[in-house]
This record gives sequence, structure tokens and C-alpha cells, in this order.
Amino acid sequence: EESDYNLRKAYELLENKDQNEAMKYLNQQIEEYPKSVEAYAMRARVLMEQNKNGSALTDINKAIKFWKKGGQTKQYTLYWWRAVIYSNMKMNDKALADFETVYKLALKEDPNMIHDVLYQRAQLHFDLAEYDKADSDYRLMLDHDEADQVAMIGLVRNMLVRKDYQGAIEMANKCENIDANYEGTYCFRMQAYDKLGE
Repeated sequence: EESDYNLRKAYELLENKDQNEAMKYLNQQIEEYPKSVEAYAMRARVLMEQNKNGSALTDINKAIKFWKKGGQTKQYTLYWWRAVIYSNMKMNDKALADFETVYKLALKEDPNMIHDVLYQRAQLHFDLAEYDKADSDYRLMLDHDEADQVAMIGLVRNMLVRKDYQGAIEMANKCENIDANYEGTYCFRMQAYDKLGE
């Protein structure tokens, strides 16, 4: 059975922002347990933060390969981190495929994470100017929670890009009805009114 001593030490060091020392313990864990999903995943996360995406990808792929039910790390988390790595590397098709896997796994494993998964995927679609696909994710967020203001503001932003100013105003008003102080609602609605007035 795998000892978690090195993992706990690495976690403590990472909490204290000491990545270099933490890496020593993670390397030690992998040397002692070459199929340690948690060590590969944690090391991948550190490498991601250091912008060493190639090495992070290698480690996260090993974590995915060795993953088994009953471990500390959820399967969807591994695919999520890989999606982020792919996105950082501009390998967008692979990132989007992994986000789809994350969504399906999270539906079964942890429905509370659905919002974050869909939001991140929608943001990637937006960055790629795939506004219809971003809209689909925002609407899926609303299917899961009809009061999701993040999704509403995402739709407002997309409507502004498409010059659907009336639609943006209506969605901003709907968002404001849920919480009048929600950040961005007033700003986006004013932008839409300004554009309608031009």
C-alpha cells in the first residue's frame, strides 16, 4: 500500500508556496511508487503553474493512465487539468474533447462542479470566437441552475459581440432581477443602450 508521507509533506510545502522543496518530495514519491496517481497529478499541477506545459502533460497523462477507482483524486479532475494544459498549449481541439469528458464524468461524480466546467469550456469557445458554442454552454449552465448569473452575463457579452443589443438588454434585466448588485450587469446594459442610441 502506498505511503502518503511524501504527498503530505509536498502538500504542506505547496501551501507555504515552496514549490522547489515540494517537488523533491513528489519526485521521491514517484521514485518509490511509480504508479502514484496523486504524485503525478500534484507534480503536474506544480509544473502547470511553472508554465512547463510539456512536462505537466506527461505527468497528467501518467496520472490518467494509472487512475483507479477509490483513489484520492477524482477522475474528472485529471481530465480537467489536462484540458487546461492543452488550452495553454493552444491544442484547442484536444482541450475541448477533454472538457466534454470532464462534463460527463462530473455529472456522475460531482454535480456541484458542473457550473465551473461549463464556464471554463464556454470561455474557451469565446476565446476561439465560437460564440454559438459558448452560448450553448451558458444555456446548459442555466439548465442546471436557472438563476446562474454568470451564465446570463456570458450570454449578454456574446449578444453584444453579435450586436444583438436588444437581446443583451433583456438578458441583463433578467440577471438584475435575480440580484440587482451583480457585477457587470449595469455596465453591459449601458453598453447595449449606448450602441442602440448610435
